[in-house]
Amino acid sequence: MDSGAWDSRRPLGITTGAVAGRRQLARGCVDWTARRHHLAGALGAALAGRMFRQGWITRPDAGQRAITLTSDGKAGIISTFGIPEAELAAVPCR
Repeated sequence: MDSGAWDSRRPLGITTGAVAGRRQLARGCVDWTARRHHLAGALGAALAGRMFRQGWITRPDAGQRAITLTSDGKAGIISTFGIPEAELAAVPCR
């Protein structure tokens, strides 16, 4: 991974240096229940943590792994990552 490409934008204030450590930086993973791909590793955890703190994602049931995208989260993802709104149209929001 070209860390300069990631760090130059610093999405959500996260840099590769801030998440560097023993844990693998990033890897693909398939959720065993939903069979959907997601970002795993230190970078995935840092992004999820930041999105929880900003109220972009929530856990509908405490103690569960499932997350829900909020309407603020949808707007934030569109503006921060430049994802077209149409690509998120099928994602339910709270």
